[in-house]
Amino acid sequence: MATLTGFHLGPESPDARRAMGSQWKWLVLFGVLLVALGVIAFMYLPQATEVSVYIVGICMLIGAAAQLALAIAIGRAGSHVSLLLSALLYGVAGALAVANPAMAAQALTLWLAFMLIFSGATRFWWSFLLRTLKGWGWITASAIVSVVAGIVLIAGWPANAIWLPGMVLSIDLMWQGATAIGFGVTLRQFAR
Repeated sequence: MATLTGFHLGPESPDARRAMGSQWKWLVLFGVLLVALGVIAFMYLPQATEVSVYIVGICMLIGAAAQLALAIAIGRAGSHVSLLLSALLYGVAGALAVANPAMAAQALTLWLAFMLIFSGATRFWWSFLLRTLKGWGWITASAIVSVVAGIVLIAGWPANAIWLPGMVLSIDLMWQGATAIGFGVTLRQFAR
């Protein structure tokens, strides 16, 4: 088993358990912070939507710059034309998201709706193929929920684009925070 500063790295090692357990308070504190940020985002859904779309736009602009640099670096040695096109499209999408987060949120919401419908349809097909196995009904139920959620999003579009991305962000923050708190509390038993 590999070691790091004398500790065995496997979770079965008492040294590793004590080392992880001694840090449980930091994990709980991190979880509380994420839950608090999620609650704040939930209280201000339109602003959370705008901020999240703005950050996505900035990330897309950085990605476009990286693709452009790669295209220039490889020159004619590779498929630089496709990288240039990709950088251009990424850059335009990122610039639009930064310049007009509301419009980008509408596009993002519509994309999410179609992805939910597609994902649900795919799972429904899989449940049909797996219908001879025990539990296939759960896959069908999951598929139906996804398709219905996608249809509801389309029916409420574009009005729901004001709050939906912010709600997804806030729920994700709260869920990650709750998970960190739970894991930290579990690790506390190893601190002794």
